[in-house]
Amino acid sequence: MKITPISKYKFNQNFKATTPLNTLELLHRNYSVEIKPLAEKIMAECQPVSTSGSASVYRILPPDSMRQKKPVGGVIKDAMEIVIDRSKKLISSIKIFSGSNPNTCIENSQYTYNKKGQIIRVAKQTISPNGITNEIKTNIKYDGDTIIIKKDMNSGAKISQTIITNQDGKKLILKSGQNNENKSSDSFKYKEGEILQSTIESGYSSGRFEANGDPFTGEMVFSKNTLNPVNAGEYIELLDNGMYYKQIMQRNGSVTTREIPQTVADDFIHRRIDLLTPQNEILTKLEEYGI
Repeated sequence: MKITPISKYKFNQNFKATTPLNTLELLHRNYSVEIKPLAEKIMAECQPVSTSGSASVYRILPPDSMRQKKPVGGVIKDAMEIVIDRSKKLISSIKIFSGSNPNTCIENSQYTYNKKGQIIRVAKQTISPNGITNEIKTNIKYDGDTIIIKKDMNSGAKISQTIITNQDGKKLILKSGQNNENKSSDSFKYKEGEILQSTIESGYSSGRFEANGDPFTGEMVFSKNTLNPVNAGEYIELLDNGMYYKQIMQRNGSVTTREIPQTVADDFIHRRIDLLTPQNEILTKLEEYGI
C-alpha cells in the first residue's frame, strides 16, 4: 500500500504494518460462536457459589497477569459473576465487579435467546470510573449467513447498526452509527483482503475524520482529521518503524510534527468492540479471565 505524504518535504514511502493488531483477528473470529459449549466448560471447571432452581452462580477471579496490567481507562476489573441456566446450558447474565471499589458492579449484561440457542437481545449497564452510567440495548437478527446487530445507548442518544455478511465469498462488515448528542455520524467498512475504512462526520460543521487501514493486519496507515475547529487539519501516517508521523496544520499556517505510538493513533483499535457479536463479546470476556 503506497501513501503520498501530506508534507512536500517527505518522499513517498511504501508503508508496511510491523505489528499486527487485534482488529482483524476479532473480525475473522467465528461469528456463530456457540454459547452452550462455553456454559458446559464453566460448569465442568468451576464450582457454583450458589444455586436456585436450575440457575447456578459462578464467581471467577481474574488471573494474576490481568491484575498486574495497567487498567484501561482507569478501570480495574475484579471478580466476574456468571449465571448459567443449567437445564438449557445457556449463560443468562454476566456481572463484572470493580477492583477499586469492592462490591461495585461496573458491568451487568443480561441475555435473551431464541429456540436455537442464539442470542437475540442483550440489556447491558456499565458504570465508568467517574460514575457515568450507560445503558445499551442490543437486538440481533439472523438471516442465513448474515447477522444484523442494532444497538441503542441511553434511549436513543447513540444508535448503531452492524451488518456482518459475505460477498463474493469474502467477509463483508458494514457499520453505521449516529450520535444524537453531538449530531455526528460514523461508518466502518471492511471487505476481507480489500477494504478497511472508517469515517466520522460532524453534524455541526463540515469537519470529517477519515482513516484507511491495511486490509491484512488492520493497522491504520493513514488518517485525515478536520473535526477539530482549532486546526485546519490533522494527518497521521504509519512509518516503517511502527510509529506514526503526525502533522497538525494550524489555521495560521504553521505546522507541528512529531512521532506518536500506534496505540494513540490507531482508530480501528478503539472501535473493535462495536464490531463484536454478543457471542464473541462473551468469549472475549471469558478468555480475559483465563477460561
